[in-house]
Amino acid sequence: MVDIRQIGDFKLRWGESLHWDDRAGRLYFVDCAANRLRWLDAGGDKPAELRLASMPTGLALTESGHVLALLDDGAHLVDADSGRTERFAGNPAPAPEPRLNDAQADRHGNLITGSLSFTHDNSGSFWWLSPRGEWRRLDGGVSDANGPVVTADGGTLLIADTSAKAIYRYAYDAQAGAVGPRERYADTLDLGGLPDGAALDADGNYWSTITGGSKLVCFGPEGDTVREVGLPVEYPTSVAFGGTDLDRLYVTSIGMDFRHIRPTMPASGALLEITGLGATGAIEPRFSA
Repeated sequence: MVDIRQIGDFKLRWGESLHWDDRAGRLYFVDCAANRLRWLDAGGDKPAELRLASMPTGLALTESGHVLALLDDGAHLVDADSGRTERFAGNPAPAPEPRLNDAQADRHGNLITGSLSFTHDNSGSFWWLSPRGEWRRLDGGVSDANGPVVTADGGTLLIADTSAKAIYRYAYDAQAGAVGPRERYADTLDLGGLPDGAALDADGNYWSTITGGSKLVCFGPEGDTVREVGLPVEYPTSVAFGGTDLDRLYVTSIGMDFRHIRPTMPASGALLEITGLGATGAIEPRFSA
């Protein structure tokens, strides 16, 4: 039986970027609107936090045990416990290209991310970052990059453009930092909302938060809708498998008014934990820094 509970009694203004650190037994996430990196150690329900210099919109785990945080001026290595931060790489493109958003490492130690544009003008890109600090542009014509994941065999990239209501699939070459032609993997035109953060399960299914639609949707390897899970928040934003057995699904949400966003559900802004799905995740890859 599926069970959904709110963790603790805290609320986030704009929760995002969930990542389960299997080595530390720690769940990382951010509150974008509060410029905070937050985390829960296993079993805890009161998050620790670190104020960052600007809005964090994407995170990734690293081999060093730090987290890589995407801030206004680029990618920063953050030691959550000591509070030390160090810029690793600047932004890959000058204005007017938008700043960077959601991120995930691939299985070769590189980073996948993309642009965040509140104007939805397709002026952004999907980007690849190597452990040497080298950026490469994967594709253009993007507004709001979210939910990047690379399949277990390392050969396919799935990534959403939220404002386009589309999730794309690319043949992916991790060593070259290059992709093949864009293919449409799935869309959310009939799902009542927009694709946001995502995670792969151990069977290769793509679990996407449908922001504005109060649900999670599980897409099969070929992009078919396998399952829908209703949520007690209108605007879920990010999702990650976690826990010792990777059988718990965590979801962040938006709890503040912003432009057309008007959360009304009592749980809006909560961090949710979902159990009983019968699905398990995979250990998250790490950026080699």
